[in-house]
Amino acid sequence: MKMRYIQMKQAKYEEIQSYFKKRILSGKYPVGYQIETEMELCEKFGVSRQTVNKALQSLANEGYIERKRGKGSFVTGPFVQKSIRRHTSFTKDLESVGMAAGSKLLKYDYLKASDEPEVAAALNLSDSDHIHYFIRLRTGNGIPIAISYTYLSAVIIPDIDFSALSRSQDEMTRAMNIYHKRAIYQLSACVPTDIQMRLLEISPHTALLWNHHLTFDQYDRPYEYIDTYYIGSKYTYNIEVYTESPEYEA
Repeated sequence: MKMRYIQMKQAKYEEIQSYFKKRILSGKYPVGYQIETEMELCEKFGVSRQTVNKALQSLANEGYIERKRGKGSFVTGPFVQKSIRRHTSFTKDLESVGMAAGSKLLKYDYLKASDEPEVAAALNLSDSDHIHYFIRLRTGNGIPIAISYTYLSAVIIPDIDFSALSRSQDEMTRAMNIYHKRAIYQLSACVPTDIQMRLLEISPHTALLWNHHLTFDQYDRPYEYIDTYYIGSKYTYNIEVYTESPEYEA
């Protein structure tokens, strides 16, 4: 007996969402682009204002657009949702929403571990060891999304491939047979510094999502200490937790 598959028809507001998502992800509607008014969209799609409003609000909730009272709706770009249950690189995160990841190296230093005692302690380094330190601006489709401040153990990673830092750091470490095993995360909200505002092209009132994590390799050695500041409207973390079953006395 042949199985019959029924394809569910999209609701009208979902069709409108898909229409705009495709154009935003393809770059046809760049960041800052002002989309049509609600009345124009009603005529364009032959739907009610309530349907249009639902579609626009859903796009705003997902970070694709920003709705400004009295001014209209503007493209802000796709909203990256990252699961904290598994490790994925910044490049993979952006690819998941159809964006091209970019990286610009802003600064590099080769430091003595003794100059950074807190970092050295986290990376299990002695005062005579060294640390690679670099700052990168992370972009999606050429638009600033985050700034990362990275410390790498020079004991585990003696040499740096600077060309890789303009692409994916994970590619560099994998090429050196260093693989991510686990990480310890701290997440918090914060306000940007003057330098961060300039680099990320944001206003003083823009909230940043601060992610600090310590990464361990396949031998459970800490090798990466990193602070990344994401534009809060473009990046979020999904955390799944489980509740232990209660124990009942007989």
